[in-house]
Amino acid sequence: MDTAPEKMQVAPRRYQEELLKRCLNENTILYLPTGSGKTFIAVMFIKEIMKECCVKYGRGKKLAVFVVNQVALAQQQTDYVSRHTEMNVGCYIGIMNVDFWDKAKWNEEFQKNQVLVMTAQILCNIIVHNILDVNRICVVVFDECHAATGNHPMKQAAENILKLHINPRLLGLSGSLINGDCKVSRVVKCLKDLEDTFKCKISTAEESLLPEVRRYSTNPEEEIHHYGVQVTDSFTKNIEGLLTQCQNLIMVSKATAPMPGKSKTLLGLIPMSDDMKQNKELKNILENVKYQIEDLGLYGGYVAANMYITVLTKLARRAGTADALDLITVIKENLTEVRDGMKRQIMVLTEPREQIRRFSSNKFMMFVSLIEKIFRDLSEAEQSRQGNNNVLVFVQRRASARTLSALLQILSESDPRLRTMKPDCVVGYGAQQSNEATEMHRRTNEDAILRFRKMETNLLVATDVLEEGIDIPVCNTVIMFDPPNSCRSYIQSKGRARHKTSSYHIFVSTSDQKFLGKFNMYKAVGHEISKVLRPGAINVEADMVDGEPEDECVEWHTPCGSHAILKGPYAIQLVNIYSCKLPHDRYTNLAPLWYLLLRGGKCVCFVQLPVNSVLKVSIEGEPQKNKRLAKQSAAIEAVKRLHECGELDDDMVPRPSEYIVYHEKLFPYLTKEPIGGSSPQQGSRQRKRLYVKRCPLMYSDCRPQELQITYLHIIEIEANYPKPPEDSDDMILYDMFNKEEHFGILSSKEIPQDFLFPLYSSEGKLKVTVRNTHKLYTLSKEEICHCEEFHQFIFRKVLNIVKPFMCVDQERRDHSYLIVPVRKSENGVLQIAWNTVNRTRNASTNEEFKLEQTGESSKFPTFSVFVQQSSSGKRKFYFLEEGPGDGNCDTSVDGDFLNRCPTVSMKEALMISTDLNCLKQNRRQKKNAQKRRSYFNPELCDIIPLSAALCLKIHLLPSVLHKLTVLAAAYELCQMVPISEGSVLDYEMPENACDIQLLNSDFGGCGLTLNDVEQALTAASCDDLFNSETLETLGDSFLKFAVSLFLFIHYKSHHEGTLSSIKMKVVSNWHFYNVAKEKDIGSKLQIHRYVPDETWVPPGFTVPQPVRRKFLSEHIAPEYLKKLNLSEVEHSVDQLVGMRNSWNLATPNNSELFIGVQTVSDKALADALEALTGVYLKAYGLSGAIALLNSLGVLPAKKASPHILFERPPERPLLQESLPHQYLDFHLGDTEELEETLNYRFKDRGFLLQALTHPSWSDNRITDCYQRLEFLGDAILDFLVTSYIYDKCQKLSPGKITVLRAALVNNCTFAAFSVRIGLQKYCKYRSSELFYNIDAFVKYQQENNHEITDEVMCSGDDSCDDHTTVIPAPKVLGDLFESVAAAIYLDSGKCLKTVWSAYYRIMEKELVKYCM
Repeated sequence: MDTAPEKMQVAPRRYQEELLKRCLNENTILYLPTGSGKTFIAVMFIKEIMKECCVKYGRGKKLAVFVVNQVALAQQQTDYVSRHTEMNVGCYIGIMNVDFWDKAKWNEEFQKNQVLVMTAQILCNIIVHNILDVNRICVVVFDECHAATGNHPMKQAAENILKLHINPRLLGLSGSLINGDCKVSRVVKCLKDLEDTFKCKISTAEESLLPEVRRYSTNPEEEIHHYGVQVTDSFTKNIEGLLTQCQNLIMVSKATAPMPGKSKTLLGLIPMSDDMKQNKELKNILENVKYQIEDLGLYGGYVAANMYITVLTKLARRAGTADALDLITVIKENLTEVRDGMKRQIMVLTEPREQIRRFSSNKFMMFVSLIEKIFRDLSEAEQSRQGNNNVLVFVQRRASARTLSALLQILSESDPRLRTMKPDCVVGYGAQQSNEATEMHRRTNEDAILRFRKMETNLLVATDVLEEGIDIPVCNTVIMFDPPNSCRSYIQSKGRARHKTSSYHIFVSTSDQKFLGKFNMYKAVGHEISKVLRPGAINVEADMVDGEPEDECVEWHTPCGSHAILKGPYAIQLVNIYSCKLPHDRYTNLAPLWYLLLRGGKCVCFVQLPVNSVLKVSIEGEPQKNKRLAKQSAAIEAVKRLHECGELDDDMVPRPSEYIVYHEKLFPYLTKEPIGGSSPQQGSRQRKRLYVKRCPLMYSDCRPQELQITYLHIIEIEANYPKPPEDSDDMILYDMFNKEEHFGILSSKEIPQDFLFPLYSSEGKLKVTVRNTHKLYTLSKEEICHCEEFHQFIFRKVLNIVKPFMCVDQERRDHSYLIVPVRKSENGVLQIAWNTVNRTRNASTNEEFKLEQTGESSKFPTFSVFVQQSSSGKRKFYFLEEGPGDGNCDTSVDGDFLNRCPTVSMKEALMISTDLNCLKQNRRQKKNAQKRRSYFNPELCDIIPLSAALCLKIHLLPSVLHKLTVLAAAYELCQMVPISEGSVLDYEMPENACDIQLLNSDFGGCGLTLNDVEQALTAASCDDLFNSETLETLGDSFLKFAVSLFLFIHYKSHHEGTLSSIKMKVVSNWHFYNVAKEKDIGSKLQIHRYVPDETWVPPGFTVPQPVRRKFLSEHIAPEYLKKLNLSEVEHSVDQLVGMRNSWNLATPNNSELFIGVQTVSDKALADALEALTGVYLKAYGLSGAIALLNSLGVLPAKKASPHILFERPPERPLLQESLPHQYLDFHLGDTEELEETLNYRFKDRGFLLQALTHPSWSDNRITDCYQRLEFLGDAILDFLVTSYIYDKCQKLSPGKITVLRAALVNNCTFAAFSVRIGLQKYCKYRSSELFYNIDAFVKYQQENNHEITDEVMCSGDDSCDDHTTVIPAPKVLGDLFESVAAAIYLDSGKCLKTVWSAYYRIMEKELVKYCM
């Protein structure tokens, strides 16, 4: 537990100590006047109970909950509890979006904080949804607990706690005990009900301690001010008459309500939803102006009119329809005329203070007189010396608070007598405000209260939001500008006057004859409460008869989870929360529609959820006796249905978008989610893991065995470059390459097929063919030993690439075949060249093949090859033709000068390239090719006992064997995924379509080649001739298309948000990594650059197993292998102890290949899977690619077969079968021009209607909105454009292809295409803001001749900053372009070529521009 640096310790008063003891003994409702320290007792109570729980259960095991009735109180009480306890305190209010927190997020809060301060509604929610186990709560404090009446959330929370908790400790706090009006005769009943709600006893201070309580509470002097009725002059009557006419115009207008006849699914029902909401809002604006004129006078009306003109301007910006905008404009114009008329009347006087006094009401002038009396001639210095000269003014209306505050501000600035008055205002906010507006309003109120506390202001005008709870400075004057309307209001507002000389003023009209009776009743209720209370409980007769229940509601006992009672009011809220969580943009406010039907004298309610919800049909509730209960019944029925279909979990919480029941069965490799917060993130490029570099099975355990069948595979190498001129040095080498002398692979296993691939020497491109099973042998033990000696000779002595830390692989497992020389026999058959094998036995430098000098010159065999070891360790090979050399005692040999005795004979010879990396031609090879001849001294060289042809080809062996390993891995991978060849779906080719080969009806694929699979397994880091990036781009787009199509088909009723969330997981690198890992692709990938003279391990050689195990087990960096020598391996290994854990996987390390492993990033595996998908798409078309995904487990074979995805007809888009075509025609209108533009005629126009319906268009209830089609269309267009780019831009680099794809497939580009064909004209939406945004973008595009400029592509969508100078592309337009593509695809029987035929014409200009 964190402890704050400073905690305030305050000594309790005597009555607080006495009451605290009672609270600790039994559950109590604490009744004390405002300001007497109830919260302090509550904090001490929490500390005591929590201390006991820590001892009994351990620290952090139990929680304390502090429940407040107002959002404004939450932070205040959080700060107070935090100041007085050492515990961590968390504050939770609605604007923090806690309604959308999942259980894991809440559990984090429960672990972090021991005291939870929250509103009653939030506590009720987390209990009902089983997020918080109530038995984990050890104490609950209910602040302002008198609010727990009827269906208030505080009452619901208390009932659930008492029902589910074994032994809850509760404490209620109240300064009034009465909520609303209450007759004196019912006081005891109300108090008893409060006790029953919390199962607590009401308790207050003892009689002997009451004097001390009064010292800290309130007993102000009360005064009632009666003001005369205002006489209304003719001008004011005319103004009020004009405003009344405007109100009547509003109420008869249907501009903001749905048009008749457009809601056809529930004909005959009475809408319960407030379709006239905006009309009422406009009417209330005018009503408020009229009220201010009547209440404050003409000047107050003028100020109010000014404020509301600004409000109307804002309303116009978000008008839902053009008719609504016209109505708002008319009202604004009329209100402006009224304001200007009042202004002309007022301006007959020049001084503002005179204007106010002349054109204000009697009530306001009496109020001003009282204010003048308080602030008269009081200088700022005098006020500071006097102390808290604070005035609190209460009004009933928010508009009154703002208007009154503005009037007082004008008086303060213009009247010298009120110069020390500094007014401000605090008002509540409506429940329907957005979170952003609520947060802004809350901050404004907090700033005003803070200024009041700091004495920057001294008069605060407020609504009842300040009557209770919120901590403000002691006020010596409280003024009820509007009289209190309830007993609670009277008690709470009076409690704000806590100064010892405080006064309490009530303004009442002389015409109000009823208030005096109410006032006396309020006082009598207070006396009655004091009378019936005593330390302990209330005396209530046991046979007291309860009245009718005032909080009757429909209930449902949830079948699982917390087993809590779900009450009707919260069920309504839950349905609204679910609707709000459905996917929508900034222009759409999703809400359920409620309808009422009168049946047999009872009310039946129907609820219709937004069209993109799972439940498409209306839901009927049980018949009830009134509308309120009927609506609750329908809401509970909706909750039941949502729970049944999985939209709500067992705790009645809306499930996250990505949740789908049983999705683990469909996607088995998604069961293990990435570890949250892991670094680096799993599935990313930064996350790297070790994989064993497995030897292909055809090369494993294949050492020839004595007297058993042995296979000879010929490695044929031929020159594949233009034939050079005769009699040239290049011609000599050309003939040597084509000579019938080869190397062969001797193996106990048969290579399953021929392998063909190119290599590149300094002379040019070579063609390599490895023939499978050229000849069978049965060898003796001696012959096998001779072959082994030859094998070791070429790799140790000739190529010299066996490292000191390597040894012969005695276990003979990986790459255990033998390399042998092969030449054509006299009868023309290629066979092992045993003469060559025997010549190399036991060969070593300068021994058997040392040259002997005879006379002045030496004779050498024809076409001899010499090798010279330089001081730098590099080896040079010389190819000598027959004949003596020229004597020369000072001849340059590759830049070095030899000064030897004159008897030394220098020879001119051809140099043979020693470059072992022949996978691609590099600059060094080209440079060596230009320098063919050189001089050398044979006495300083060794002669190689091999023919010139073999010596020329021997340097190609490492590249050949490396390539064979890669191709064998590709071959084995192909065997894991057998695909039966077949054509892509047979569709007729539309005219005028730019052909994409992958979509052709006769394209059955080009067949699977190992070279393509090899490319898919080759990472860009290999620096090879090719890599997987281009195939990866193609495979990525197909995977997104295939997954999107499957989700669209399989999850028929789920909205776009769910589909997108699932898709994001299925096409994630994490998922693909899991699949690739399961298929062991990590062992087959080519990650490292091929460097044969540094990191290549020759066949038959290895690092000793003990050394490999030690490096792997102790995580020693592989580069330390270079410090080892086999002659003293044990001693060297022991010296590596200090190198433990030195291996950093994040740093590339080619040396790891020596110990048979490689480091591969998670993303590299995912990329390989995408590239393989691209390979199979090229090889076998769409069906073959799907078969691959089925085989790998990316998509379920039974539910996502090629037949289901591509051949099964789509379902009709209509939500109701057998719907007359007139309904479609009514909603769609004339779309003939659009279909002509698309060059496609829809067979089922329901697809087109769905594609054009924005979620804000609630009139369409016969199809879904376009969101699901947009989801599918996005993937379709991405795949089509990517396929086109792949088909037409093969010469572009992978990076440029990716950039080109991003430029063509994005929302801004699609939005511009939509405008080009006028798609926005047909979109069905209802949002004036969206209309203005679309209109601005359309104008911009028209002015630029529909060019897709860089500004458009970089403008972002309509979620961008409003202050940007670039016209943003509305996302809706891009969505339309995608949804229409999906509509064509489905309507055409899932024909991609039909979509491309229509869309290529639209995109042709940009496609040609960027791709050609």
